[in-house]
Amino acid sequence: MIALIYICSVLFAVTQTVTTKIYAKESDNSIVFNTIKAIFALLFFGLISIGGVRMHIPSIIYGCIYGISLSLAMYTAYTAISLGIASLTSVLVSFSVIIPIVYGITFCGENMTAPKAAGMFFLVLALIFANIDKMRTKPEKETNYVKWSLFVFATFVLNGTCSVLQKMHQNYYPGEYLNEFMLSAMILSTLAFVVVFLFKVSTEEFKATKGKVHAAVSGAANAITNYSTLALAGLEHASVLYPLISAGTILAVLLCGRFILKESLKKNHLIGLACGLAAVVFLKL
Repeated sequence: MIALIYICSVLFAVTQTVTTKIYAKESDNSIVFNTIKAIFALLFFGLISIGGVRMHIPSIIYGCIYGISLSLAMYTAYTAISLGIASLTSVLVSFSVIIPIVYGITFCGENMTAPKAAGMFFLVLALIFANIDKMRTKPEKETNYVKWSLFVFATFVLNGTCSVLQKMHQNYYPGEYLNEFMLSAMILSTLAFVVVFLFKVSTEEFKATKGKVHAAVSGAANAITNYSTLALAGLEHASVLYPLISAGTILAVLLCGRFILKESLKKNHLIGLACGLAAVVFLKL
């Protein structure tokens, strides 16, 4: 059962990435994309929560804090990418997996075993090699490195905070109040993006934006992967869960890039695949 949830989490994380890439090829309007994505994520949770939502104040509070962190992370990530090299920003932000690992070991009494340490080492290598060719790319415009660094750091902390909040909630209520947590998060996140959308995007601009279907699919995929990860947070150690999902996502994204998006795999990508596979094996030993 746990393996199935892992597969579900990774599969829909990749679906989210692929649909985002396809949308980016058709349009550069991130506000429209994130607003549609948030609305469809909320619709998904609304449908699965019909008749199954209880008034549980702690879960609602956790969900709201998660929603705030998620919304801010999406804003700071977009700003960081716009200020610097997208791939380098993504790699640095990916290391936010360190935060739930440290939380799990420090506050949840999880042990750092030799296989687990080896798995994390290979995960770091996978992240680097999967993107090292793009990291050499020079930015198209002059970069304000201080401002860029601040937004990268903010995204790093916010992403890590989101993972910790999931784990904290499931430590207290293992296997319970998943709908309450995620529905609260998505309501708050959607409200934030809708407000920005109403002030920033005109009706003509919205109509002219292509790829809205991809944003909708990305939203549904986002909802499923977040729900799956939250469910796993009550079943797995944080120091295994988040690195494993990261490694699995790297493998799947590279393979989807090759076979779905028809991107060529370079030597560094193949090394990244091998390291990602090694990370998965060691993390589950």
